[in-house]
Amino acid sequence: MIDMIVESETWDEDALMSLANNAIGATLTHLDLDAQSFEIALLACDDARIAELNGDFRAKPTPTNVLSWPSEERSPNVPGTHPEAPDDIELGD
Repeated sequence: MIDMIVESETWDEDALMSLANNAIGATLTHLDLDAQSFEIALLACDDARIAELNGDFRAKPTPTNVLSWPSEERSPNVPGTHPEAPDDIELGD
């Protein structure tokens, strides 16, 4: 269910995994969604690393609490054109 990457020693990996499992499990249960249908990757890093990623992907080189990406390919059908807008709202930061 969760693929966790811990890049900073400031994180307690066992405590973070327990918290993530509890939060994700409660959310999926509340939404009546099957946990087996989802794959979640979690990166635990420091402010410098998340600021770098935020700068690379959102042109906002500052720390943020969450970065997320759609799970489906969103590129346009024809290179150089705009992609179609998704039907559903997806997570941002």
